Amino acid sequence: MYFYYMPLQNCPGLPGLRPDLSLLPLAGEALQRLGGLSDLIFRALDAGATKTRSYSHDLCDNEKPEPFIRETIVRHQTRRFLRKNGINAEEDAIDLADEPLVSVLIQYRGVAVRILKANDGVPPGCGKSERRKGFYGQTPVSKLNSRGKVVTTNLNLLYLWDFDELMGIGRVQLACPIVGAERSRDIECYWIVPLQHPAENATIQTVASDEDDDLKAMFTDAEDDTAEKSGS
Repeated sequence: MYFYYMPLQNCPGLPGLRPDLSLLPLAGEALQRLGGLSDLIFRALDAGATKTRSYSHDLCDNEKPEPFIRETIVRHQTRRFLRKNGINAEEDAIDLADEPLVSVLIQYRGVAVRILKANDGVPPGCGKSERRKGFYGQTPVSKLNSRGKVVTTNLNLLYLWDFDELMGIGRVQLACPIVGAERSRDIECYWIVPLQHPAENATIQTVASDEDDDLKAMFTDAEDDTAEKSGS
């Protein structure tokens, strides 16, 4: 299975043209549409970071590997993890000297998603790649499904990630790009939002549940005290 781009006439996402923002969802709508994909991508990135730390410990005497090696390991393991979990993930490379070159590209629920290492929270540039500029400009992405039918997306999104100081996964963001450009500084997005790690969400939910239990117990104790006083 492979991805390709359809140059459609009058398409608002053609390179060099701005898409109609009224046709694009806000961040909350996009997250709802993606469902559990964000949690799965977090787990995939964590798996890649774990392999990176193992590489550093086992083969580099705990020295930090060069950036391109770290990024390659994370990307490779992320793709493998997603495939094992039923998500078809491909690599898409561009020729660019000093920025992340390769993205993981998937199609999910009519959304084309690229997983890219960010430049301090900013999407990487597109270099000379008209294909990637088109993706940033919301050009629809098409693929052949298992039955040989062309399936076309209607939304392009970016998952942007970076390392923390311990070679774990630090900040992860979801972005809706609208203008592609050669350099990062010229990229434009409709919105970029930070994503919370699933483990943090679980902790918050656990704390909230504990607080609810404590609150219920407090009211139960108060009702018992009132009943005892009334009966005395």
